[in-house]
Amino acid sequence: MFANQNHWPEIRPECRPWTRWWWPGSAVDKANISRLLRVYHDAGMGGVELTSIYHLRDSAKPPLDYLSPEWLEMVRHTIATAGELGMQVDLPPGSGWCVGGPF
Repeated sequence: MFANQNHWPEIRPECRPWTRWWWPGSAVDKANISRLLRVYHDAGMGGVELTSIYHLRDSAKPPLDYLSPEWLEMVRHTIATAGELGMQVDLPPGSGWCVGGPF
């Protein structure tokens, strides 16, 4: 029937599932970004989509302003760490809310 019917194809990084990664208030830090990316990698994830949303009320961490130098540094760290793990990062335009016109 099939010459290689017992052969499973190699699982390439681009074939792994991704997840949406909510950043409430972008209250993130490098240590937890690195830790969580390792957790996602070990779970078999191939990448993350960063989704910045509004700050959570009563959050213990202060928010990072969207597109501020500090926020951009966290994104750069995320991309570098993900790359070291063989993962990818998607960064949609805007926040977690739909992007569009005045409607």
